[in-house]
Amino acid sequence: MKNSNNSQIPHADRVSNLSKEEFIQKYGIPNKPVIILDIMDNWKAKTCWTPEFFKSKYGAIHVTTVKQTETTDEQCTMRLGEYIDYMESSEEENPYYLRFQAKNYAS
Repeated sequence: MKNSNNSQIPHADRVSNLSKEEFIQKYGIPNKPVIILDIMDNWKAKTCWTPEFFKSKYGAIHVTTVKQTETTDEQCTMRLGEYIDYMESSEEENPYYLRFQAKNYAS
């Protein structure tokens, strides 16, 4: 397989149950690509980051949402909690989605 620069893309092993030491020896030191299949199985965020979590922690934050139409983008500002409620109940084919606002993350 080749990438957009027409150079060869290296094969990546697919592994499970990889220890830190194995990763370092087999993939880290030799700088060999690897896909770790079970890396997130015990990740706390998989169970903690629920819609209810984000509503309780960040529900009052204003977010920009966008709906693309054939002619334009419809923008709407709402609280994150309202957006979560909307997404959980929406059956629209073309729903509003969150738009990243870089200005909110300027240092």
